[in-house]
Parts: sequence; C-alpha cells; structure tokens
Amino acid sequence: MPTAPISMRKLKEILRLKYSCKLSHRQIATSLSVSPSIVSKYACKSAELDITYWPLDEKWDDHALQQAFFKTKPRLKGFTIPDWSLVQQELRPKTMTLLLLWEEYKERHAEGFYSYTHFCRQYKAWLKCQKPSMRQKS
Repeated sequence: MPTAPISMRKLKEILRLKYSCKLSHRQIATSLSVSPSIVSKYACKSAELDITYWPLDEKWDDHALQQAFFKTKPRLKGFTIPDWSLVQQELRPKTMTLLLLWEEYKERHAEGFYSYTHFCRQYKAWLKCQKPSMRQKS
C-alpha cells in the first residue's frame, strides 16, 4: 500500500535544503525525519520539473507544487459491474464455479473487466450485504 505524500512544508524544506544549503540527501532526511529515499524521490521529481534553484519562482505556489508533485494517475472507469444476483442464480448447479462465471464475464466484457481475484472479492462483499432468509413452507 502506498504511503501518504509528505506535507507541502516538508517538500519546500527539502527543496530549500537541497538547492540553497547544498546538503546531501542523508543530511536532509535526518533534519526532516524522513527517509533518504523520500528525499531522492522528490529531488529527482524536482529535477524533472526543472526546479533546481531556491527561492522558487512565483509560479510555484502551493497549488502548482501540489499539482506537479502529487498528481495521481487517472483511473480507468471502464469496468463493467456484473449483476451479482444473476451470478448467484447461475452458481446454484453443482458443476458451476466462480471461475467459469468469471471467464464468461471476461469474454462478454473484453474491453474492461475485473481480475478474477477482484471479481471474487466483490461477489463475497455483495453476499455479505444480502439478508439471509429461510423460506417458510405453508
């Protein structure tokens, strides 16, 4: 699981110590209580963005730095959500398995489908939300 990004104050402090004070990554890491790999990560990213000086230009306000350093990858939203009640019905025969249903689902939705593991997790989560009931014979 990825760690949370550092605060904007620490990012600016990394840039200041690197480009104004010319400290090593280890010295910066020690003074800010972060790992040297974090310092290296943000130093490399700043070099990619041509930020190799201190003080920063006016164009590098907090919002611009946030967008440049912490932008997230866009997630694909093309996954087709299966009809879980239909999946449950199709699982009733003893010869039917979740793997077979997932393979059918994958063939039907080749452009965007869940992995088998995610498919199983989602199905189990859906099952937990269902209220179990017993049919009463009258």
